[in-house]
Amino acid sequence: MATEHAKGRVESPTKVIQAAIRRKMYHTDDPSKTFICEERLLEVWSDHHHIIDSIFLSTKYSDEDKNKIRKRFLRILSILILIGWSADDLRSKFRSDFLRAEGRTDNDLPFTEDQLSFLDRWAIIFGEKQFAFIPAIIEESDYSHIQKIEREIRLPFSEKPVQVGDGAYGHVSKVILPPRCLRHTTKQIDNIGPRIVACKTYPNEKNAEVFQREVANLDILKEGLKGSPRVMQHIAAIVHGNDFMILLPIAELYDLEIFLRGGRKPLADTREFRQLYSFSEEFPQLAKDSILHSALLRELFEIASALVWLHEELHIFGSLDRYLAHQDLKPENILLIRDSHSDAGDLQFPAGKWMLTDFGVSLFNKETNLKATRAQSIRDAGPRLTSRANRDQITRGHGPYEPPEVDLERVDGRKCDVWSFGCILCDVLAFACGREKALHEFRDKVRFDGKNDYFYRAKGNSADRAKVINNSNTELKSEIKDWFSKHADRPTQDWVPDYVAMIEAVLVPNPLDRPNIRNIMEDLEKLPPHKIDNEINKNTILIPDGTRTIRQAIPQSTFLAVSSRTSVSSAPIVIRRPTLELKEAQNQDSLSIKTADPQSANAPSVHARSELNLTPLTSPTVASTESPRASASAYEDMPKITINLPKKEHVVAVELTPGGEQVAFLCGHHVHAYKTNDGSRVGILELQSNVKWTKFRVACNFLAVYGLESRQKRVELRDFNNAEYSEKLPITCHREEVSNVLLSSRGHAACIYGQYACLWYLTKGHHQELSVEKGFVIKGAAFSTNGNVLCFWTSGAAADHAYFYDVGSMPAILSGTSIYEKTPLASGNFTLWPYSSLAACVVRENHGSTSVVQLFSHAQSQLKIRQAIGTPHALVGCVAQDDVLICIEKRKMPGSKRDLSEYELPWQNGSCNVSQTNLRLGTVENVVDDRTNISARFADGKLIVTLCTPKGHILKRARVY
Repeated sequence: MATEHAKGRVESPTKVIQAAIRRKMYHTDDPSKTFICEERLLEVWSDHHHIIDSIFLSTKYSDEDKNKIRKRFLRILSILILIGWSADDLRSKFRSDFLRAEGRTDNDLPFTEDQLSFLDRWAIIFGEKQFAFIPAIIEESDYSHIQKIEREIRLPFSEKPVQVGDGAYGHVSKVILPPRCLRHTTKQIDNIGPRIVACKTYPNEKNAEVFQREVANLDILKEGLKGSPRVMQHIAAIVHGNDFMILLPIAELYDLEIFLRGGRKPLADTREFRQLYSFSEEFPQLAKDSILHSALLRELFEIASALVWLHEELHIFGSLDRYLAHQDLKPENILLIRDSHSDAGDLQFPAGKWMLTDFGVSLFNKETNLKATRAQSIRDAGPRLTSRANRDQITRGHGPYEPPEVDLERVDGRKCDVWSFGCILCDVLAFACGREKALHEFRDKVRFDGKNDYFYRAKGNSADRAKVINNSNTELKSEIKDWFSKHADRPTQDWVPDYVAMIEAVLVPNPLDRPNIRNIMEDLEKLPPHKIDNEINKNTILIPDGTRTIRQAIPQSTFLAVSSRTSVSSAPIVIRRPTLELKEAQNQDSLSIKTADPQSANAPSVHARSELNLTPLTSPTVASTESPRASASAYEDMPKITINLPKKEHVVAVELTPGGEQVAFLCGHHVHAYKTNDGSRVGILELQSNVKWTKFRVACNFLAVYGLESRQKRVELRDFNNAEYSEKLPITCHREEVSNVLLSSRGHAACIYGQYACLWYLTKGHHQELSVEKGFVIKGAAFSTNGNVLCFWTSGAAADHAYFYDVGSMPAILSGTSIYEKTPLASGNFTLWPYSSLAACVVRENHGSTSVVQLFSHAQSQLKIRQAIGTPHALVGCVAQDDVLICIEKRKMPGSKRDLSEYELPWQNGSCNVSQTNLRLGTVENVVDDRTNISARFADGKLIVTLCTPKGHILKRARVY
């Protein structure tokens, strides 16, 4: 079967596949690096799924043969087509040469020259081209591992590496790994979307020893079971031919040295700089001096905390007499990454998150301070790391941040780190005093004394400095203390003396007189500007974060959104399972938990029977096609509520009940419920404490929670009517891991596993497996508000598909599929905002494209054009009553407020018609991000919008129709 070309020319099916493969290949300009990843190859054949049938029309090939080709020979078939085999060649030879031959499947690639001899004249070109179809899968592991990749195997870097830094032994580049080219061997999961990483390359065999040493150091850190969140752990270590590479997470904001220079990088051997980013745009909140001081102090504290972990809390099995030290602390080895919520203007990390990296890690003997041999592995052992004696001189980077005792044979590696940290403290304090200008003055006119820019100098009779460093032969440069003392006298910088006192205590030449890093960390927490930071303290609340309390700003109007559910009355559903019962609530949106001690607001319901009553929703009447806006009034603010959340528990996730009248918070191992009208507590439900719970869903009387238990995913179903009831849901289906869990207001639960989903009818004790077309993966899923429709969104190379299942009856039935053209900016991540009762939803892609998709009653196989909504910067949203979209939109200017907008979604003649203009309903503060929950419902002639943040701020706005 031939394919009709756009100009009328007929193309053979092999030519079509050949052209499609070339379009999907990376680096086609360099044959030695050309490759196509598995996901793109599957997209080629998914888009042309009929071609295998058209090629193998012969009666020699049964349906079973064709299915076997699709499963086990897709790469080989692609290679043969690419090198020029025609359909006739394939029909006549493929069966005998591959299908019925032993050891010639995709899993057997690559073939040697001898193994390819049966191909005759095609053998050489097949041998060359096969490597383009088997790029390396990078292996990430929680344990010590170096991946060895043969030189012929292509590295799966989808773009040419962009160099971002240089080192003494190699260079650092930014590379991109395509989907499913990074596999976590411990968790057995692949990267779903492209992954940007930093690649540190050691380009020749001379650096093999350096590479091995650094990988060993990184493995020690990775295997630590009590890792620090501020230590940058490597992703993978690779030997590719003679090249040695370490992959690490990318640091979007480079390092502390670039930060202190205002986002500029000095060019070698010149006085010129290259601007890497705009400091004011990346850190808009640091324009205020008070916020700058607090932010810098917070990050210094975090780095000190990471050093405490390295010095005292990293455990090595069988090596209780060892401790670890960084050995190369300097601003270039403190990387900056954007906080995941920094786009929302969150004051928690206004200076980014500072991460320790580039460890020159060394092990030392606690008694002798001699460098030790490398540890075997990291395991639970004891509170401190020490080392067996081995008379090696310590090796560390030389430079201005080195301690005066660096070249001695016996040193305390931890005290070396303390000195280097004190030097960094000086630089950061200078920057806090006057930003770049003050730091330049401090470095060039104060630290530099005409000889060097170290922080110390020799004094008196320095002949004995080769044996011992003490206060009689070495001193801190007096110019440093004088410079800071000058700033301490300024009225606007009265907080500086406390820092100067710390610097004098830390930068002591005699290592024995220096404090340990834990003392420094504790002192940092006590330092100003906590005492003078009136700008941040104004209008703030205290939010628990791990073991500490973090102060964050309260916005004047706080809006957050997750899922939309309208509140509509319905009859109760009775659970048929003997241990579960769903009760009708007095209030249609009531969340009621009774604990053992109702007098105690904080009493957990561990052994007590608790009750939660949520009335399920029924299908609302389809909205009229006449727009309600003509008679609508402006939105009115309702009283703002701030919930008094537990002080010692970190809020992980938030869920509003369907009508927005109550809200539940996942805090560590508890779920807390509150009323949104007055913030009063409803009750507490306790979860299993050995699981790190990350997200949850609430519907009816059920709670579904998702988390990690000993590196394994866990999905658990709980019943608010029975605190002791707990049921695990499967974490795998057809070897695919669970990626999402949903609950509906009809008593359904659904787990997503790649192209499969498992649907449970909780009220009837029945479950059913659902799936989408082979080769596609479910990227988004949602129940309609009334619980009768389950929507899946899948993305392909040429088109996107929407699947709509009718789950209102049992078994669920596929109502139909709609096929949509792709947007110009293809996305891998989607958020679905479902309609109340109709087979439709709003789909938002991660790059900002937002559109409505629906099930059509006719021509379902035809490619549809998306009904785009004019909101390219929507953060969160929900659909109310099937005809109104409420969303929060992000403005282009960094740090600006968000817009609360309303879009009309009228239905006419069975089709969606989207309004391209929005009705602005006011603004909200820029702390809003995609963690926010939003609910909208019609009641008493009003549309009521409820928003709740993870910080417990609740805001309601009402609009009268």
